[in-house]
Amino acid sequence: MKHAMRALLFLSAFFTAVLSPAYGQQVSAALPDPFTRPQTPHPPFPYRDIEVAFRNPADPEVSLAGTLTLPNSTEPFLAVLLVTGAGPQDRNQELYGHRPFQVLADDLTRRGVAVLRVDDRGVGASTGSADGATLRAIATDVAAGFAFLKSRDDIDDDRIGLVGHSLGGMIVSRFAATEADVAFVVSLSRPVVTGVEFMAEQTRQAVLAAGGTDEQADARASLQRDLMGVIKAHPHDDKTARENLLAFFSARQRPTPSDETLSSLLSPDVLDLVRYDPVATLAGLDIPVLAVFGGQDRQIPRLLDYSTLAAGLRQNAGSMIAILPGLNHFLQTAETGLPDEYGAIPETLSPRALNLIGEWIIAQMGD
Repeated sequence: MKHAMRALLFLSAFFTAVLSPAYGQQVSAALPDPFTRPQTPHPPFPYRDIEVAFRNPADPEVSLAGTLTLPNSTEPFLAVLLVTGAGPQDRNQELYGHRPFQVLADDLTRRGVAVLRVDDRGVGASTGSADGATLRAIATDVAAGFAFLKSRDDIDDDRIGLVGHSLGGMIVSRFAATEADVAFVVSLSRPVVTGVEFMAEQTRQAVLAAGGTDEQADARASLQRDLMGVIKAHPHDDKTARENLLAFFSARQRPTPSDETLSSLLSPDVLDLVRYDPVATLAGLDIPVLAVFGGQDRQIPRLLDYSTLAAGLRQNAGSMIAILPGLNHFLQTAETGLPDEYGAIPETLSPRALNLIGEWIIAQMGD
């Protein structure tokens, strides 16, 4: 508990702990073989499946590797880039032997959509460091993948969309708000709250996972909100900002944070997230948007604020919000929706979710 409480107070790696400790981990030999999962695609495929690699121009140390699936139909193709959520993950988003991104790519490509799925930096065949995967760095990786698709003659550069899961759903929305050439966005199980609430709920869930009570979790979340408020209001003067943070901890009789911790708390990523306004970001999208949620999502339930999402998309005639009853955070058909159930469910992705995503994309962007 001591270690967990210290991590809560001096939170910096906010995007790596949103989900359960198992989320994003590599599958070990003790976990189910992906090919025992009934939905895992097996060759021969009725489409082309090719290995690709491309550089991130914004970071010379990063070369991203992935799989591009291309339909056996007339070029140029409608295409999507899949974007993973929190934590380092491979191109298939593999978890407990499930490969949801491979299943999704297979389904979409059979419908005539080209799909690019990529190993996160520092994972699989991609170079770079997973430790350097800040939100800003991830955004440049997404930009590199998008540019790679645009550079191909077999891809219709007017019909390239983004599909992101969980935190990836937030990332693709933000990227699309600044990249005019994105044709559409699909977000799956994304948090739809301010950055401050995002981090406060993360803190709350971490306390509960460490064995704390609801009362302790709520108290820590409140402390986290207060801390983020200090960071959000910090001046450009770094010296004054550090003094304000030291005063915050001193007033609450908390241990004095190290210089390294102060630098982390005042990093561009943390500042960027605590100032994040989902309504403003979503309101800036004038392209088709599909937001899909599992009605049985117990991973980050307080972060699924549908009213916030609706407020951001109310002027967007091409938007759709879908809440699928009985599905969990990974859009599996679930009983409890809790994380400890993920590995026990044979299903990788609900056919209801697959059909909704595929049919919506084709309806919006099909010929």
